Amino acid sequence: MASGIQAEVDTRRSYASEEKVCQSEGFETGQILSNAVDGIPPSKSEALHLLRSRNIDDLLSLFASAAKVNAIHFDNKVFLYGFLYFSTYCRRMCSFCFYRRANTKCPRYRKDPEEVAEMALTLEKSGVHLIDLTMGEDPIIHDGRTSNY
Repeated sequence: MASGIQAEVDTRRSYASEEKVCQSEGFETGQILSNAVDGIPPSKSEALHLLRSRNIDDLLSLFASAAKVNAIHFDNKVFLYGFLYFSTYCRRMCSFCFYRRANTKCPRYRKDPEEVAEMALTLEKSGVHLIDLTMGEDPIIHDGRTSNY
């Protein structure tokens, strides 16, 4: 139990130390956020300062500013993202992936380029803004055993 408490103390000291470093570098969170709302993106070091902050007021200000920037650029719009799988065959065994080689429950298929193009056009016409063209590591396609791709 003592090691867990010590880890928490060490974490809090680390956060306090980082906050002091950010303060000593002269970053003003309010100014960075005000600039961002005005269209001036933060520098890399300013962005790191914002990401490292553990001050609850700074974090609440960050979230409020992010909401303002989002409203300025995107209003209340929803952007649709679609996946289009060329093939569900894969030679890999990635434990997180449904398409892994050993998964016998995965329906297997390969789409030809014409099917992929037709489906992409259908997705575009339906209002999808971004299409992710993807597939497993299909040995036939990756090894060049087909000239279709």
